[in-house]
Amino acid sequence: MALEINEYDLPLMAMGKETSEAFSKQMNAGYGPRCPKCGSENIARIIWGDPVFYDGLIQDIDEGRVHIGGCCVTGEDPEWHCNDCEEEF
Repeated sequence: MALEINEYDLPLMAMGKETSEAFSKQMNAGYGPRCPKCGSENIARIIWGDPVFYDGLIQDIDEGRVHIGGCCVTGEDPEWHCNDCEEEF
């Protein structure tokens, strides 16, 4: 069975281990956003659409760097998810 790739998968496939580690370092260094509700820096980027669940993405989800938002993309979807209070912004 061939793997089907849609336009939402391409950015995720490009976000390999080095990119996710760099993103994590930026977040840990205080370069990421703060939650507008609780002020937490424990924030994950929200991925919308139907992503390909490769090992690096699964690790990012497990470690709280990425949050799966859902399959319906509206163009006005929040970009960030607070891992502490569940606020999406």
